[in-house]
Amino acid sequence: MVFFHGGSWRSGSKKTCHVGWLTHHGYAVASVDYRLSGQAKFPALAHDCKGAIRWLRANADKLGINAERICAAGASAGGLLSTLVGTSGEIKALEGTIGGNLDQSSRVQSVLGMFCPTDLYYNATVEKERCDQPNCPLYQLLGGKPSERLDMAKLASSTAHVTKDDPPVILLYGTADKSLVKPLHGERLKARYDKAGLDATYQLIEGAGHGGPQYRDKERSKLILDMLQKTLR
Repeated sequence: MVFFHGGSWRSGSKKTCHVGWLTHHGYAVASVDYRLSGQAKFPALAHDCKGAIRWLRANADKLGINAERICAAGASAGGLLSTLVGTSGEIKALEGTIGGNLDQSSRVQSVLGMFCPTDLYYNATVEKERCDQPNCPLYQLLGGKPSERLDMAKLASSTAHVTKDDPPVILLYGTADKSLVKPLHGERLKARYDKAGLDATYQLIEGAGHGGPQYRDKERSKLILDMLQKTLR
């Protein structure tokens, strides 16, 4: 399990990991730091995430793990990264060369996205007035007005890359989430998966906010563990 943290792509660290509980079920969990938007603009952080996956595979024997099968997970801004990793296999502009190990694959076998954006092109066009402000996380991620960087906003959208060979995905959102991340992002990725005939589970959790124990309650834990049993074991 490879986890990408949240923080609007401009803050946060690998110390915040929402899936550590999976170690109690026999899964190795790696939480990843990536360059934040104050350090480098997109697609640098996507390159970092894929580089981390390649590194894990190259060093699996040293680490004592089986990295042949990996689930990418993320929360909030990190969920965009996990879903993007899931749908963008072998897209050259998103692979990068960071960390080397280019003989290793950065593809994953399943994806978990929690309360996360998936369609930054939607934000850049439908929410142009908000997103074109310099303090907006998307503005900072792309290095300028998203409405003037639509090609980059599309490249950064997991919805833009769905193909018939993409892995199963679970998308979890809360009805009480007061952040700017709308559940429609999950709906949009689910719709792309459905159109491609792929396996996608979308759930809107009653009373859940932007994080919290509901995302690992009994029902959600079973849902996640069932997917990992099928895709990793």
